[in-house]
Amino acid sequence: MNETRTCFCYALLFVTCGGLPSTSAAEKGLKQQFLDAYRESAARVEKFYRNVDLTEVPYGEWATRQYGAKATIRWRSRSDNYRDDVVSHQGVVTKSWLQIDGFRYKVVRTRATDAKGKPTYALAHFEPVREPGLFLVEHTQSPRLAFAAFAIFDVPIIHFVQQDFISVTRFEETKDKATVHLSARPPGSSRVITDVLVFDKRESWVLSDWRAGSTKRTVIEYSGSSSGVPLVKRLTYWQEGNFDKPFFVSELKNLVPGPPPADVFSLEAFGLEGMHPRNGGFPWLIVICLAVGALCVVLWLVRSRLQLSVKNG
Repeated sequence: MNETRTCFCYALLFVTCGGLPSTSAAEKGLKQQFLDAYRESAARVEKFYRNVDLTEVPYGEWATRQYGAKATIRWRSRSDNYRDDVVSHQGVVTKSWLQIDGFRYKVVRTRATDAKGKPTYALAHFEPVREPGLFLVEHTQSPRLAFAAFAIFDVPIIHFVQQDFISVTRFEETKDKATVHLSARPPGSSRVITDVLVFDKRESWVLSDWRAGSTKRTVIEYSGSSSGVPLVKRLTYWQEGNFDKPFFVSELKNLVPGPPPADVFSLEAFGLEGMHPRNGGFPWLIVICLAVGALCVVLWLVRSRLQLSVKNG
């Protein structure tokens, strides 16, 4: 999906681009004004949603293609560690992204079952975490409900706006609301990308409306609060200027504040004992086996060609 690629491109800019063209003095002043007003509340909201057990129900055509019909998504986070389970309507985890102690993993369900008839899982992907602040999970350009209150483009808003390639062109604030106009020029492009962020600031600053250009919009609704932080209730996302029909909707099913137990953030929870790359586990063996296998194929092809040449000669 183009939306997912755009999301990852912005995340990549956040990680790699610290020295893009600077903004004007006036824009720097607006940017600092916004950051000063937002910083304390942003830290409180982010801390809350980085220590939570949250289940959401996605709707819409894209949600069905991405997650499966009638699926739910259970997000559990404990500081920089998180686990993002896609759960089928039968209550079985079909795939999961995990970020654990400096590594990111993708776990998928296999077709096999164990001796007790329970589903089994395999490690499909792993990589070192370059930037623990990013939320690299499967979703649209719209943020997921789990971190929609404080993040856009996979990045916490406070960190995103601090980057040199982001300008604040307007900042308006009332008692209950704040509106921030952002602009960015990607490297090597003359096109300026604009975004408008609207915050509900009656308790803590939380993102309530995000407009990307004139064709994409995300609205986040809240109901109640915990420890002074509004609780997400519903997220609605439109794209391609089609504001009559949402492209993606996600509604809260359950939210438990506070860090989940540490043992849920493990490959062992999926029956994948001893497979952590940091421990020299099984994934490295897979890489070695694939490399040896590829070498054997190449040698076989070379040998076959030599034999054919000799025969024809």
